[in-house]
Amino acid sequence: DSNQNDISIEDRSLSVAQMDAGLFFERELAKHYTQTLEPRLYYLNIPSVDQSSIPLFDTSVADFSFAQLFRENRFNGTDRFGDANQLTTALTSRIIDNRTGDERLIASIGQIHYFDDREVNLSGTAIQTDRSSDIASELVLRYSDWSYRLSLLHDTRTNDIEKGNFLYHY
Repeated sequence: DSNQNDISIEDRSLSVAQMDAGLFFERELAKHYTQTLEPRLYYLNIPSVDQSSIPLFDTSVADFSFAQLFRENRFNGTDRFGDANQLTTALTSRIIDNRTGDERLIASIGQIHYFDDREVNLSGTAIQTDRSSDIASELVLRYSDWSYRLSLLHDTRTNDIEKGNFLYHY
């Protein structure tokens, strides 16, 4: 019977509500430089939907970083879509060279505040109950043809640096 090999396609619709708001302040720092101050709020709400009947093929937990603070899905891949009721608070400051428009220095810091437990997970992982994420920060310095980037994750529960990366590029 040919019907035995049919694959059923499940309903994959999911409501996503998000609001991204920020302000942009700037001031002249010196004759040829401008400094910005950019507070940002990002609210994300996605309901918890049982996805356990969908097989896991290529999905993994995304590596947490400053950029992860503003993603819709905490997973990589398309087999799982994470539930969320959370608010990200972040602050970025830049120093811009007015002559070239180049960003010479970028400093950013932010954290996610969770209002509900995260119930959607990968096989064998527990429900996430923390009320806030690690504090993610980045510092980027660009000078001439050189670029330096320092990224840190600060674990607020243990008050330790969870992860740090340093990259330089010519």
